Amino acid sequence: MRRVNAEESCERYSGTWRGWCFNSDHCNTQCKSQEEALGGACQALAC
Repeated sequence: MRRVNAEESCERYSGTWRGWCFNSDHCNTQCKSQEEALGGACQALAC
């Protein structure tokens, strides 16, 4: 597993999310399972 710094983990949009983001729990789950991210959240209707 590759380690990332805080800036890198917080400054990119999801590469797999499509459409509007209204529920951060869904975004978080998808980012963790499909992108090996530490987490995800809706920001400005994007994941």
